[in-house]
Amino acid sequence: MGILRWFITFIVSIVVLAFSVSNLELVSVFWSPFHPSYELPLYAIILAALSLGFFWGGIMVWFSGSRARTKLRQSTKDIKRLEKDLDEVRKNEHTAQTTTSTTTAIETDTQS
Repeated sequence: MGILRWFITFIVSIVVLAFSVSNLELVSVFWSPFHPSYELPLYAIILAALSLGFFWGGIMVWFSGSRARTKLRQSTKDIKRLEKDLDEVRKNEHTAQTTTSTTTAIETDTQS
């Protein structure tokens, strides 16, 4: 799995490098009508837009998954609580069986 990840990273890096080398033309970018324009390489603008979209998408996925993470956290707490209750019931049941066995043994000894 690690080799595949490195291979895909290498291929993507080569594509980005080729894209950057082939798009070196300067482009005027206006951030607002009140400020002067900036001259930036075309590849920088496109890669910045792709990066911004990637991170924005990651943030949206993180926020949209918050309900599922909350449910998972609550379920984990419930499971731990139920396991603790089950252990207590098993311990009490074992104690009751031991007490019953001891009582039965004592009654048998006294009858003999």
